[in-house]
Amino acid sequence: MLVSCNSSKDKDKSSENNYKPSFIETDPKNDGYIPNAATAIKIAKAIWIPLYGETDYLNKTFKTELSKDGVWKVYNQVPADSQGVELYAYINKMDGKIIKVYGLSIYKSEP
Repeated sequence: MLVSCNSSKDKDKSSENNYKPSFIETDPKNDGYIPNAATAIKIAKAIWIPLYGETDYLNKTFKTELSKDGVWKVYNQVPADSQGVELYAYINKMDGKIIKVYGLSIYKSEP
């Protein structure tokens, strides 16, 4: 059984003595170590920062898909009429292993 504590870094000093953490219980045997899309995105960003730096690409909205075999796909898409970098990460839901990480440079096609 894994118990995690949620805390807020932005709490004000006056409420510091009254702060009570909230606990969320998860069971990795059933839920895996990456139980939801929000966790998968955080892990993907942690992987991309050393590879690509703190770029604007990391501030984009990321999409997630969970495959039938329990692999999270985390990615962003560059709109068809623009250019940029599409980032991809594949993460095993049950054990958290990073399966594949890559980025694709997308160039705007000239008419």
